[in-house]
Amino acid sequence: MGMGEPMLNLESVLLDAHRCLNEVIFAIYTCFFFVNLYMLLDKHKCLCLMSH
Repeated sequence: MGMGEPMLNLESVLLDAHRCLNEVIFAIYTCFFFVNLYMLLDKHKCLCLMSH
């Protein structure tokens, strides 16, 4: 039984790391999305100003 315990421990550590990584990736994607959205809106504003 002694051999199975470290593997179980490693599995839980990996699961925690994976969960943390998912949160970080989600946060980065969200920031990236909002920055792109802001830049698109800004570009749109500039185009509107230039056309007038």
